[in-house]
Amino acid sequence: MAKIIEEKKFDIKWYHIILVKFCWTLIVFIIIAAFSAEYFFIIKPKVNQTTGGGQFDVENYKTIVKDQEAYLNKLETLEVRTKKISPDSLEKLDYTIAEKSDLPSILNQIDIISRQAGMEFVGFSVNSDKGVTTINLNFDKGTYQACKEFLDYLEKNSRIMDVSQIALKNIGTSLTVTIKTYSLND
Repeated sequence: MAKIIEEKKFDIKWYHIILVKFCWTLIVFIIIAAFSAEYFFIIKPKVNQTTGGGQFDVENYKTIVKDQEAYLNKLETLEVRTKKISPDSLEKLDYTIAEKSDLPSILNQIDIISRQAGMEFVGFSVNSDKGVTTINLNFDKGTYQACKEFLDYLEKNSRIMDVSQIALKNIGTSLTVTIKTYSLND
């Protein structure tokens, strides 16, 4: 007995016709859409990072390198110049801005300066805060001329001393001066 093979009929739907007729057009459209998406979401943002100071901007990094080279050259020049400084000059610098507030040395200098100006050192009070030492000084024989000489000698002193207040009392016989000195580690 022979079997009869039935033929199956294929139902064609509308989208099958569209796929067959426009197959190459759809493929081209999908490829264009994929490349467009890749360009706008992957390539273009990376290209934008290569300009205008972005993460991959070579010109920006070249500018930074040039600035760093100039800074390094300045440091090398400074190093050469500092090696030429004599130890005596460094010692004078240490004396000008002391590492610590050396109150006995400061008072000794003020006493010598006041004697040179013809004044008598009577008393003082001290206040120190964060590297600034404020000294209130009292003198007798503080005439106007002696005060000018005292300030002149103080100005020529190697240690930095800023005069913040001056007061002449008792018809020019008593002088009160407030001086600020500086140190690095106090």
